[in-house]
Amino acid sequence: MGVSGWMDGTSTATAALKLVTVTGTGTTAKTTKTAVKGAVTQVSGCTVVFALDTTATKLAEGASYEFVLSSVPTAENAVLGAQMNLGSLVLSVGKVATGGFGYSSAQLFNALASQAAPAGKALLEFSSTTVAVTRGTYTKNAVCVQPASGNFAADVAVSVQGTAFKTNPAVLSAKMGSASVCADMGTSSKTQMSTHNVRWTVNNGTAKYTNLPTLMATVNGNLATVNVPDKVTCSLGGASVPIVVTSSALPFADVTVNDHEIGRAHV
Repeated sequence: MGVSGWMDGTSTATAALKLVTVTGTGTTAKTTKTAVKGAVTQVSGCTVVFALDTTATKLAEGASYEFVLSSVPTAENAVLGAQMNLGSLVLSVGKVATGGFGYSSAQLFNALASQAAPAGKALLEFSSTTVAVTRGTYTKNAVCVQPASGNFAADVAVSVQGTAFKTNPAVLSAKMGSASVCADMGTSSKTQMSTHNVRWTVNNGTAKYTNLPTLMATVNGNLATVNVPDKVTCSLGGASVPIVVTSSALPFADVTVNDHEIGRAHV
């Protein structure tokens, strides 16, 4: 697994390295942080490579450094937030000698803290973090939004970002006291068959709730079936005959059924 925002380019990992020096002791101690030139050169999954600038090729022995990685999303639901203290972070320092030869030292830091929503806010989440959608159709009740615990403490309205995916209704609106709100979700027949990161906007209720996490939508190419009657009974006198057309899935766009051949009845 990787960081969704880094993978689809909606956010960019940035980092900074600083040399930390302390002069003096006790109440007169002074801490100075000096930036070390460098930049992020590679991002893959959850791994970020920060390369030193050509003017800063050496790290001081026995010195203290501060490394800050920015644009890292927090946990996307209450369960993962509470388990952050079970995770770990690996900081590896390496040096390239010649060609593919080099040296590295990896240190494990397991002092991550559990995460919770900001004061005064509660978590919003999906009943399921993944959904399957057949392109060219809507999936019934594919998306359900709910509080992480209890019922909605305020009126909430959310909508999907972008144009690749749509919901029916376009805005999911929940009244205070309700347990959840659901909607159909669909995409066009031209959407790539892949797993997409679908992001959302909380239009109403931001005073009480956090933003929604990223929804992983897997688009497949399964074919739906359009059903038409195999025969109809016509009457003399020019009366029209209603023909009922049904589909095994809700179409994402209009579907036109053409009559390729019209025969004549002989009396």
